[in-house]
Amino acid sequence: MSRSNTAGARNTTRDNIKSNFLDIYKSKPLNQINVSDLAKECNISRGTFYFYFEDIYALYHECEKDLIDSMEKGLSEVILCTVGNDFDKFVEVYAEHLKDYAQHLETYQRLLTGSEEASFRKAWFESIRHHYKQSMFFSKAIPESRRDNMTRFFAGGVLSILSNWVLDGCKTPAEEIAAISAQALFQGIFLPDK
Repeated sequence: MSRSNTAGARNTTRDNIKSNFLDIYKSKPLNQINVSDLAKECNISRGTFYFYFEDIYALYHECEKDLIDSMEKGLSEVILCTVGNDFDKFVEVYAEHLKDYAQHLETYQRLLTGSEEASFRKAWFESIRHHYKQSMFFSKAIPESRRDNMTRFFAGGVLSILSNWVLDGCKTPAEEIAAISAQALFQGIFLPDK
């Protein structure tokens, strides 16, 4: 087997483990999922599982990180829309970014409703906060001394909006969710000084 075939087989096995884990995680708390049952479900040996993951918690955290990384793709372009204070462009670019959430909807829902949902929400919050912090760098309206509190405030609001949207099956058009976020951002962070 060539190196590329071996790497492809490893990724397929790793993805299979993750996919089966998330299916099980839908109905079982993390602390009740064991390697033997998961390996059986994946049609692999326990040794194969341990080749890829240290334990069930490492597997969970990798699934969580995969989703956060997926969310962060394209956010740089969204943040750049704040530089020119371009509300309409922000809504357009952010709505396009949000449409990617539908591709991972089941995974979001599993992580938001599973036994470790507080861990996922914290990781998601920190990701949103990081991006708001980058956006605030361009704002002249918020004094530096208040930026940390403001990023926490806005990140918490956006997390609430997005998690409710995801739990509702992303039924509201992405453009509407993007416009709500834009209003908070542009009327909060980028309000002109008076």
